[in-house]
Amino acid sequence: SAAPIGMTLGNPVYMFSTHTTSYSVTAPVDGVVAISADLNATGQIDRGVSLHDITAISATANGSSVDNAASSAGGGIGSLHISVIASGSTLDVDVEDSPDDAAWTSLISFAQATTSTTSESKTVAGTIDRYTRAAWVRGASGTYTFAAGFARR
Repeated sequence: SAAPIGMTLGNPVYMFSTHTTSYSVTAPVDGVVAISADLNATGQIDRGVSLHDITAISATANGSSVDNAASSAGGGIGSLHISVIASGSTLDVDVEDSPDDAAWTSLISFAQATTSTTSESKTVAGTIDRYTRAAWVRGASGTYTFAAGFARR
């Protein structure tokens, strides 16, 4: 996923798979570390919205909703990127939808994260209701950092 103006809730997010063609890191002794990468997108590029900024969480919760103005019938794709996970615990993240911002249904359930950082994309077919959000269940104690997004097709 790429978020040109950041992963703040509702910001645009582009979701795609890539192949890395080159990657380099330079670290001068007294300068800024620079990272450069060339990537080739494979398959479809989807434009969606951020459902969770790449911030730390320490409790089970439902994220804030994004109002997409109307439902859509073409399905969608969700993405999850977990950069920090507490040792010996679990994190379950879902993308949910709602017709009225009150009654929520799970659209996508990502694989349970356990002991390592991970990224995953999943698709869903059919109607997507007007509102979407991320929801998560934290296992044992600890802090987790993740970003989530969803794009309608």
